[in-house]
Amino acid sequence: PLADPTIDVKYIGNIPNASNYEISRLTPVHAKYSSVIKQFEDQWKHPTDTPVVVSVLQIRNSREVWEAYQSALRRVGGNEQRRWHGTSCENSCNFAKDLSTGGTRGQPCGNSACALCNIAGSGFQLSHAGTGTGGARMNLRYGPGLYFSSTSSKSNDYAMNSESQCRVSKFDRGVKRRRGVAPNSTVRRRCMLLCK
Repeated sequence: PLADPTIDVKYIGNIPNASNYEISRLTPVHAKYSSVIKQFEDQWKHPTDTPVVVSVLQIRNSREVWEAYQSALRRVGGNEQRRWHGTSCENSCNFAKDLSTGGTRGQPCGNSACALCNIAGSGFQLSHAGTGTGGARMNLRYGPGLYFSSTSSKSNDYAMNSESQCRVSKFDRGVKRRRGVAPNSTVRRRCMLLCK
């Protein structure tokens, strides 16, 4: 078990010629956990039922990606807001779907075509804009670019190709009971990123 009660599982990834990045599944006692779920639920604007948040992952980018982000933030004057980004992942990828099983399951898959794992390891790349399911389906409404939204349901539209079926884990039970989903039931899961 990890010494930090705010983190359930941690994965350290590496990128050739760069420093490591870190992915942690947060527990309900983490300072950011409740605010992420609240922002997701409050910003769901579609007329459909708001999906259940199954887990909250925190990605700490490599030092190189973080420094590039901080440099860009200084150039634009520091107007930093949390925004949603829906993305796709390869069908064989289990990253963010099951972090607890060890082996290659629950780790970034390393497939160069997997948008989710590439974002986790290398950050957002303009050269990949429109290559995932969302870009093909939505046709990049405003041209090549990186798309983010304050509306969680809009970003969810772009996350269709990351959907999978998953079983409610022991860790997820508290969240599920809060939303009325029984432990050990099967639910649909999609991957979305809340970025700042």
